[in-house]
Amino acid sequence: MHRKVDVLAVARAVRVLKEGLDIPVVSNGNVRVWADIPANLECTGADGVMVGETLLGNSCLFDGTGTLPDPVRISLEYLNLCRRYPDTATLQTIQTHIRHFVDFQWYVVFVPANQPH
Repeated sequence: MHRKVDVLAVARAVRVLKEGLDIPVVSNGNVRVWADIPANLECTGADGVMVGETLLGNSCLFDGTGTLPDPVRISLEYLNLCRRYPDTATLQTIQTHIRHFVDFQWYVVFVPANQPH
């Protein structure tokens, strides 16, 4: 079950935290596409951004092009790697990764289209 988080409130909290500390602060989350990285850094004032789950759907996030990989191409490449390196992932893990590749494409296309202008 996913929790709904007030992204802006979390970003403001990170900014307040950063302003009160003299150590590097890494913001975690709120990154779905390449353009989210500089926006997150600007909003939070953090020294870095950590991403996790997004990379399951967009393994090319850090290539800097802003283009999304074709989910079929990425899935086939991933399956070839699984074949080349057997016993490194369970069938359930492989299915989960493939699902993320495909689901991410749906998120990128339909969520922005349904946002109020």
